[in-house]
Amino acid sequence: PTKEGPTYRARELLDAMATCAWECGDPGVQYDTTINRWHTCPNSGRINASNPCVTGDTLVATAEGYRRIKDLVGQRPEIIAGDGQRRFAFRVVHTGCKPVYELKTRGGYCLRLTADHRVFTLNRGDVPAIELTADDVVKLEKPGFGTDYIPECFGELIGAALGDGCITHGDQEDFLAITLAPEEAEVAHRLQHAIGECKQWLELKDKRAFRSTVISRSGTTLRVGTSVSRLIERLQEYAILDAGSGGKMFTDKVFTLDRSSQAAILRGLFTTDGTVANYGEKSQYVGLDSTSLPLLRQVQLLLLGFGIKAKIYENRRPSHYTETPLPDGKGGVKIYPIQQVHSLRISRYSRVLFEREIGFLPESKKAAQLAELNRTVIAYQEELIDRVASVRPCGQEEVYDLTEPTTSHFVANGLVIHNCSEFMFIDDSACNLASINL
Repeated sequence: PTKEGPTYRARELLDAMATCAWECGDPGVQYDTTINRWHTCPNSGRINASNPCVTGDTLVATAEGYRRIKDLVGQRPEIIAGDGQRRFAFRVVHTGCKPVYELKTRGGYCLRLTADHRVFTLNRGDVPAIELTADDVVKLEKPGFGTDYIPECFGELIGAALGDGCITHGDQEDFLAITLAPEEAEVAHRLQHAIGECKQWLELKDKRAFRSTVISRSGTTLRVGTSVSRLIERLQEYAILDAGSGGKMFTDKVFTLDRSSQAAILRGLFTTDGTVANYGEKSQYVGLDSTSLPLLRQVQLLLLGFGIKAKIYENRRPSHYTETPLPDGKGGVKIYPIQQVHSLRISRYSRVLFEREIGFLPESKKAAQLAELNRTVIAYQEELIDRVASVRPCGQEEVYDLTEPTTSHFVANGLVIHNCSEFMFIDDSACNLASINL
């Protein structure tokens, strides 16, 4: 250094550190040499870490749907524990800013967490994230559902808009438009009727809002929509529809909805943008393609609430495939730039559950296609488990954790993981505040 740094009185500096640690409830600074010098059972191995954590955007499975862990700080939420039962967590804390890793399963479930955060595996028990391998089998677990309710017509409209719709902003008013193929005329009529029902539900006072919704035809497409501001505002409470196809996603408010409301949204989404595939002996599945990977990950977690296991395949287009001819809406064809596309697929017994719990709108030909597929192709049941695909570093972030005292596990982004403790643990030891090492 070219000049001396500032100096501080050691007593004042340590007092400030202790006060800050006390005020935030954090253990403060951990001195590795001191911790190991105070180790009560040094022959059992050295202490390497404490307080594993997950990032603040992690969705914790609670008894009332998914909640961001950062929004639960200071609360005593009723969560879904590692055994699938409802149990109270008595401590949700912010634990600092730490290096984090992205854990990804073969099915596409993702979680960002610290290297030492232990993940429950069926083959090895609790394993630190950094030590997971492709041989490890992780457990998936369902969340609860929220208590908020929306009418079926509104839920189906939200889903349909996310599938093949958008909101455009004009100088005078905004407009919701949902585009469909000509053979989906019956679906268009159902959505037209749904818009009318939503107007009744919202008890609009402006008589102009009750003007009939028209289905317009343009070249090779059908279009149904509305410019009723109150309805568009309510749609935007649950979904982002004005950020292009790659920016489509749900807002967190969708996780507060009850079972029937979430089913209606997913039914509308899969009807307008989903597929039913039957390739004989090769594969059979219900699929959903999107340029929005965040949307597919949200859909994957929502489906898990119904016990439906879905798999995400990323980057399905060749990297050099950047444009393609598409209908221009005027009866012709135009070259358009295209984005990378991702696929979500529901196969095996989960497609049977999908038909039972969600399905397609009855006016869609996809409903009959799925019924025929499930009738003629046997599907075997599968466990809610997955295998580890990768664990990769992804920078530093603010991290959080919670304590569930009965099973010491909770569900984060669909995966069962170990919870937090103010515990100095050695490798392969139990995260138990009351443990006695002999």
